[in-house]
Amino acid sequence: MSSFMQFDCAGTFRSSDDGAINSGILAFLSSAVCYCMTIRAKRKIKMVESMSLSTSRYGDYPGEEDDTSYIPDCSVQPPASYTSDCSSAPVPQRRSQVYDPHSDIWGHLSGKKVLHRQESSFNIAKVALNLSSEICIEDSDESHFDVRNHHGVHLPDRLVLIRHGESLGNVNSDLYGEVPDNAMPLTDFGWEQAYAAGRVLKDEILKDLQEGDCSRVHFVVSPYVRTVETFNGIVSAWSDPRKAGKKEDGEAPTTRAERMRAWYEDLASMGISWHEDPRLREQDFGNYQDPDTIKQCKSERHAFGPFYYRYPDGESASDVYDRASTFLESLFRSFRSDPGRVYVLVTHGIAIRVLLCRYFRYSVDQYHKLANPENCECVVLKKDGRSLDLEGRYALTIEEREVKRGNREDDTAGDLLTEKRVVGHEFHTSLRQLPSCLKQTRKIRMCPEDDIEAKEDMDGSYVSV
Repeated sequence: MSSFMQFDCAGTFRSSDDGAINSGILAFLSSAVCYCMTIRAKRKIKMVESMSLSTSRYGDYPGEEDDTSYIPDCSVQPPASYTSDCSSAPVPQRRSQVYDPHSDIWGHLSGKKVLHRQESSFNIAKVALNLSSEICIEDSDESHFDVRNHHGVHLPDRLVLIRHGESLGNVNSDLYGEVPDNAMPLTDFGWEQAYAAGRVLKDEILKDLQEGDCSRVHFVVSPYVRTVETFNGIVSAWSDPRKAGKKEDGEAPTTRAERMRAWYEDLASMGISWHEDPRLREQDFGNYQDPDTIKQCKSERHAFGPFYYRYPDGESASDVYDRASTFLESLFRSFRSDPGRVYVLVTHGIAIRVLLCRYFRYSVDQYHKLANPENCECVVLKKDGRSLDLEGRYALTIEEREVKRGNREDDTAGDLLTEKRVVGHEFHTSLRQLPSCLKQTRKIRMCPEDDIEAKEDMDGSYVSV
């Protein structure tokens, strides 16, 4: 018989080293307790995810099935911790209970910010974090997990959406019958707008970044010519391509390819990164667009419904909505790869409206209230706790004047032309809206006896009469 094992007089087994047995039992029990605490913490984390994602405005996660939304409602008494002002006091309500598809839910149309009540989610997250901090198993990397990282949602400091500068198609829409939409370039004034937007982006929107630190800025650009040219004009605020590659002795690259390579290398050395994404392209209006056909289609679109009307051989806004949804999924995955980095989307007017509609879950009627941003207008979303909220928009200030082009010797000769130039910019807390005559509202009955006429009262809420 082994030397370390023996039997007592009753024939029962007994170890010669009771201390070793006791240590083994304690180690087993410790492992079991830590395992149970790990399982419990993971369950808490799942609860945190379901709670926080239900209040998130981005719905590409399983929590979207939880249809909780915060809608200001004067008929519900707000908690004592909130003010009595209904326009700024959100009340958590189920959309199935209090849902007004015509209201200004987040205050993005009126400029009156609506706070987001997420204390309950943060409290649960704090409990789970405290619980997980108690778990400590030595020499096991898998046992050390972070509630914040496990949640899987990382947000940038800012997300900026910029519409392209003025293109030849904006000046003369008949050109779409001859020039493909994807090949439409910027005008000279469009380039001036792009340069001005770059200065606004660098000196105003990203002014809190330290000088020379651009490693947190990443551009995602529509592949259309006018958007790529706009991107080139914007990043010229960091590096002028006309000076790229010049050495101290004055020697410069001789070919265009060398100059472009030197410029992009200069931008890369400053930490500015970018890539193209076709999902940010303009709404497809067909191939070569006949002016008369497009004019008729726009008339039909207003009668049919702008969000659903599909152009011949083209897309509807709802089609753009679908591909914008997949783009946001990819964008949020990229947020995880480099959290805290600023993202700038250089795209088109309808794409910006649809992206905002998708992220903030605007209704179709709210989409119909929005107008396209002006050329090179910057819409800024800023990180606010656990979500991105609308900070505002930066619109370029344009000055127009009439100038005479023709025979300089005869002041009466020549045509009067309008000359435009950028003289500054303005900041607005609300999004741009369509004129009242162009806004559309669905007529939805609450019951068969309800009058189908839908009107809007003075504050823009839905009223059935």
